[in-house]
Amino acid sequence: MFAVLVELLSREGSRRIEVEVVVDTGATFTKIPGSIAERLGHVAEFRSRSRLGNGEIVERGIGPLLLRWGNITATVPVAVGGEGEIPVLGATALEILGLWVDPTGRTLVPRDSLDLLAVA
Repeated sequence: MFAVLVELLSREGSRRIEVEVVVDTGATFTKIPGSIAERLGHVAEFRSRSRLGNGEIVERGIGPLLLRWGNITATVPVAVGGEGEIPVLGATALEILGLWVDPTGRTLVPRDSLDLLAVA
C-alpha cells in the first residue's frame, strides 16, 4: 500500500480539502474521518456493514462527495470512519475514476474503461 494526495469537494464544489489517503484495493469504499466529512457537509444516503482488517464488523454511513486526483474528478461513495482512522481510497472510487494501481511504481495510472461485452 502507498498514499496519494487527493482533493475532496462538497457535492456542490464550494468546500474542498486536500487529504492524504492510503490506496487500498481491498477496501470497498473510500473512507474519511468524521471531522473531514462534517467540514464538507457529507450526508450519508445509506448505511453499510464493513469488515475491518481485525475481523470486527462496523456500520458506516455512506454518501457522495466529489474526489479529484490530478485532472480527474468524479462523484464517489465515501464512508465516514471514526476519528483517528486512516483515510483510505477504496476500490469503488478507483473504478469510478478509471485508475489502476501500479504497486511497483507506487502510483495510480489512468486507464480506459472496460466494456468487454461485444454487441452484434
